[in-house]
Amino acid sequence: MNKIEWVIFDLDGTLANSMALIVDIYNQDIAEKFNCKKVDKTRVDEYRMRPPTEFFREFGITPLKFPFILFRAKRLMKARKEEIEIFSGIPELIATLHQQGIRLGVVTSNSTQNARDFLERYRLIQYFDFIQGSRLLQKKDKKLRRILKKYDLAKERILYIGDEVRDIVACKKVGLQCGAVTWGQAHRLLLEQHHPDFILEQPKEILSALEKQKH
Repeated sequence: MNKIEWVIFDLDGTLANSMALIVDIYNQDIAEKFNCKKVDKTRVDEYRMRPPTEFFREFGITPLKFPFILFRAKRLMKARKEEIEIFSGIPELIATLHQQGIRLGVVTSNSTQNARDFLERYRLIQYFDFIQGSRLLQKKDKKLRRILKKYDLAKERILYIGDEVRDIVACKKVGLQCGAVTWGQAHRLLLEQHHPDFILEQPKEILSALEKQKH
Protein backbone atom coordinates (compact mmCIF):
# COMPACT_ATOMS: atom_id res chain seq x y z
CA MET A 1 0.00 0.00 0.00
CA ASN A 2 1.35 3.43 -0.93
CA LYS A 3 2.40 5.74 1.88
CA ILE A 4 0.32 8.92 2.14
CA GLU A 5 2.51 11.99 1.68
CA TRP A 6 -0.18 14.66 1.30
CA VAL A 7 -3.37 15.46 3.20
CA ILE A 8 -5.64 17.92 1.38
CA PHE A 9 -8.49 19.47 3.33
CA ASP A 10 -11.80 21.02 2.46
CA LEU A 11 -12.39 24.23 4.45
CA ASP A 12 -16.00 24.85 5.52
CA GLY A 13 -17.35 22.05 7.67
CA THR A 14 -13.94 20.37 7.85
CA LEU A 15 -11.49 22.91 9.29
CA ALA A 16 -13.85 25.86 9.75
CA ASN A 17 -17.00 25.60 11.86
CA SER A 18 -19.02 27.88 9.59
CA MET A 19 -22.41 26.12 9.58
CA ALA A 20 -24.12 28.48 12.05
CA LEU A 21 -22.89 31.54 10.16
CA ILE A 22 -23.99 30.10 6.81
CA VAL A 23 -27.48 29.45 8.19
CA ASP A 24 -27.66 33.00 9.63
CA ILE A 25 -26.56 34.58 6.34
CA TYR A 26 -29.03 32.46 4.43
CA ASN A 27 -31.98 33.24 6.71
CA GLN A 28 -31.20 36.93 7.25
CA ASP A 29 -30.32 37.88 3.67
CA ILE A 30 -30.34 35.27 0.95
CA ALA A 31 -33.71 33.61 1.52
CA GLU A 32 -35.60 36.88 1.15
CA LYS A 33 -33.44 38.27 -1.66
CA PHE A 34 -33.77 35.14 -3.80
CA ASN A 35 -37.29 34.17 -2.74
CA CYS A 36 -36.23 30.93 -1.03
CA LYS A 37 -37.67 29.13 1.96
CA LYS A 38 -35.93 29.87 5.27
CA VAL A 39 -34.13 27.20 7.30
CA ASP A 40 -35.74 26.04 10.54
CA LYS A 41 -32.75 25.96 12.90
CA THR A 42 -34.40 23.29 15.04
CA ARG A 43 -34.29 20.91 12.05
CA VAL A 44 -30.64 21.33 11.05
CA ASP A 45 -29.71 17.74 12.02
CA GLU A 46 -32.60 16.47 9.91
CA TYR A 47 -31.40 18.51 6.92
CA ARG A 48 -27.89 17.04 7.34
CA MET A 49 -29.29 13.59 6.55
CA ARG A 50 -30.67 14.66 3.18
CA PRO A 51 -28.86 14.94 -0.19
CA PRO A 52 -28.18 18.55 -1.26
CA THR A 53 -30.34 18.18 -4.39
CA GLU A 54 -33.33 17.28 -2.25
CA PHE A 55 -32.64 20.17 0.12
CA PHE A 56 -32.28 22.67 -2.76
CA ARG A 57 -35.53 21.51 -4.32
CA GLU A 58 -37.49 21.96 -1.07
CA PHE A 59 -36.04 25.41 -0.39
CA GLY A 60 -36.44 26.78 -3.90
CA ILE A 61 -32.72 27.01 -4.68
CA THR A 62 -32.77 26.46 -8.42
CA PRO A 63 -29.72 25.86 -10.67
CA LEU A 64 -30.27 29.35 -12.08
CA LYS A 65 -30.23 30.99 -8.64
CA PHE A 66 -27.39 28.95 -7.16
CA PRO A 67 -24.34 30.72 -8.67
CA PHE A 68 -25.69 34.11 -7.56
CA ILE A 69 -26.48 32.76 -4.08
CA LEU A 70 -22.98 31.31 -3.78
CA PHE A 71 -21.33 34.55 -4.89
CA ARG A 72 -23.33 36.61 -2.40
CA ALA A 73 -22.78 34.13 0.42
CA LYS A 74 -18.99 34.25 -0.05
CA ARG A 75 -19.04 38.05 0.06
CA LEU A 76 -21.19 38.14 3.19
CA MET A 77 -19.05 35.49 4.88
CA LYS A 78 -15.95 37.57 4.21
CA ALA A 79 -17.58 40.53 5.97
CA ARG A 80 -18.30 38.34 9.02
CA LYS A 81 -15.18 36.16 8.91
CA GLU A 82 -14.28 36.90 12.54
CA GLU A 83 -17.33 34.89 13.62
CA ILE A 84 -16.02 31.65 12.11
CA GLU A 85 -14.38 29.37 14.66
CA ILE A 86 -12.05 26.46 14.10
CA PHE A 87 -13.17 22.96 15.08
CA SER A 88 -11.72 21.65 18.32
CA GLY A 89 -8.66 19.49 17.74
CA ILE A 90 -7.81 20.90 14.30
CA PRO A 91 -4.85 23.13 15.32
CA GLU A 92 -3.22 20.22 17.14
CA LEU A 93 -3.88 17.90 14.20
CA ILE A 94 -2.31 20.28 11.68
CA ALA A 95 0.78 20.76 13.81
CA THR A 96 1.17 17.00 14.31
CA LEU A 97 0.79 16.24 10.60
CA HIS A 98 3.46 18.84 9.84
CA GLN A 99 5.79 17.34 12.46
CA GLN A 100 5.32 13.92 10.86
CA GLY A 101 6.42 15.27 7.49
CA ILE A 102 2.98 15.21 5.87
CA ARG A 103 2.51 18.00 3.36
CA LEU A 104 -0.78 19.90 3.52
CA GLY A 105 -3.13 21.71 1.16
CA VAL A 106 -6.64 23.15 1.00
CA VAL A 107 -9.08 22.80 -1.89
CA THR A 108 -12.34 24.62 -1.21
CA SER A 109 -15.41 26.03 -2.91
CA ASN A 110 -14.93 29.13 -0.78
CA SER A 111 -12.64 31.88 -2.07
CA THR A 112 -8.87 31.55 -1.74
CA GLN A 113 -8.76 34.81 0.23
CA ASN A 114 -11.41 33.67 2.71
CA ALA A 115 -9.44 30.46 3.27
CA ARG A 116 -6.16 32.32 3.70
CA ASP A 117 -7.74 34.79 6.12
CA PHE A 118 -9.12 31.95 8.23
CA LEU A 119 -5.82 30.06 8.41
CA GLU A 120 -3.87 33.24 9.14
CA ARG A 121 -6.22 34.15 11.98
CA TYR A 122 -5.54 30.79 13.63
CA ARG A 123 -1.80 30.96 12.80
CA LEU A 124 -1.87 27.81 10.69
CA ILE A 125 -1.13 29.14 7.23
CA GLN A 126 2.60 28.41 7.48
CA TYR A 127 1.85 24.67 7.54
CA PHE A 128 0.16 24.63 4.12
CA ASP A 129 1.92 24.21 0.78
CA PHE A 130 -1.06 25.52 -1.18
CA ILE A 131 -4.55 26.95 -0.74
CA GLN A 132 -6.86 26.67 -3.73
CA GLY A 133 -10.24 28.35 -3.62
CA SER A 134 -12.78 28.98 -6.35
CA ARG A 135 -14.34 32.14 -7.75
CA LEU A 136 -16.53 30.26 -10.19
CA LEU A 137 -18.99 27.42 -9.79
CA GLN A 138 -16.64 24.54 -10.54
CA LYS A 139 -17.04 20.87 -9.74
CA LYS A 140 -14.74 19.56 -7.03
CA ASP A 141 -13.29 16.77 -9.19
CA LYS A 142 -12.11 19.32 -11.78
CA LYS A 143 -10.47 21.41 -9.06
CA LEU A 144 -8.71 18.35 -7.69
CA ARG A 145 -7.45 17.31 -11.13
CA ARG A 146 -6.11 20.81 -11.68
CA ILE A 147 -4.23 20.66 -8.36
CA LEU A 148 -2.73 17.26 -9.23
CA LYS A 149 -1.44 18.64 -12.50
CA LYS A 150 -0.28 22.01 -11.15
CA TYR A 151 1.78 20.52 -8.31
CA ASP A 152 2.66 17.24 -10.06
CA LEU A 153 1.13 15.14 -7.26
CA ALA A 154 0.76 11.35 -7.29
CA LYS A 155 -2.89 10.65 -6.51
CA GLU A 156 -2.12 7.36 -4.75
CA ARG A 157 -0.16 9.33 -2.13
CA ILE A 158 -2.98 11.74 -1.26
CA LEU A 159 -5.73 11.60 1.35
CA TYR A 160 -8.52 14.15 0.88
CA ILE A 161 -10.57 15.16 3.92
CA GLY A 162 -14.05 16.63 3.44
CA ASP A 163 -17.51 16.78 5.00
CA GLU A 164 -19.90 16.45 2.05
CA VAL A 165 -21.14 13.76 -0.30
CA ARG A 166 -19.72 15.69 -3.25
CA ASP A 167 -16.25 15.39 -1.71
CA ILE A 168 -16.56 11.59 -1.72
CA VAL A 169 -17.95 11.53 -5.26
CA ALA A 170 -15.18 13.82 -6.53
CA CYS A 171 -12.46 11.69 -4.94
CA LYS A 172 -13.86 8.53 -6.51
CA LYS A 173 -13.86 10.21 -9.94
CA VAL A 174 -10.27 11.37 -9.56
CA GLY A 175 -8.96 8.24 -7.82
CA LEU A 176 -8.10 9.75 -4.44
CA GLN A 177 -8.64 8.22 -1.03
CA CYS A 178 -11.25 10.16 0.92
CA GLY A 179 -11.84 10.62 4.62
CA ALA A 180 -15.33 11.90 5.40
CA VAL A 181 -15.76 13.83 8.66
CA THR A 182 -18.98 13.68 10.62
CA TRP A 183 -18.66 17.08 12.31
CA GLY A 184 -19.53 19.08 9.17
CA GLN A 185 -22.45 19.52 6.80
CA ALA A 186 -23.48 15.92 6.09
CA HIS A 187 -24.65 13.42 8.69
CA ARG A 188 -22.73 10.17 9.14
CA LEU A 189 -25.68 8.14 7.82
CA LEU A 190 -25.65 10.09 4.55
CA LEU A 191 -21.87 9.86 4.19
CA GLU A 192 -21.88 6.09 4.76
CA GLN A 193 -24.22 5.60 1.80
CA HIS A 194 -21.42 6.82 -0.51
CA HIS A 195 -18.66 4.61 0.93
CA PRO A 196 -15.69 6.87 1.66
CA ASP A 197 -12.40 5.17 2.54
CA PHE A 198 -12.68 6.44 6.11
CA ILE A 199 -15.45 7.80 8.33
CA LEU A 200 -13.90 10.18 10.86
CA GLU A 201 -15.66 11.18 14.09
CA GLN A 202 -12.82 13.27 15.53
CA PRO A 203 -9.85 15.12 14.00
CA LYS A 204 -7.33 12.85 15.75
CA GLU A 205 -8.77 9.87 13.84
CA ILE A 206 -7.08 11.25 10.72
CA LEU A 207 -3.76 10.29 12.32
CA SER A 208 -5.06 6.75 12.86
CA ALA A 209 -6.17 6.57 9.22
CA LEU A 210 -2.67 7.55 8.08
CA GLU A 211 -1.13 4.97 10.39
CA LYS A 212 -3.23 2.25 8.76
CA GLN A 213 -1.78 3.17 5.38
CA LYS A 214 1.68 2.17 6.59
CA HIS A 215 0.70 -1.49 7.05
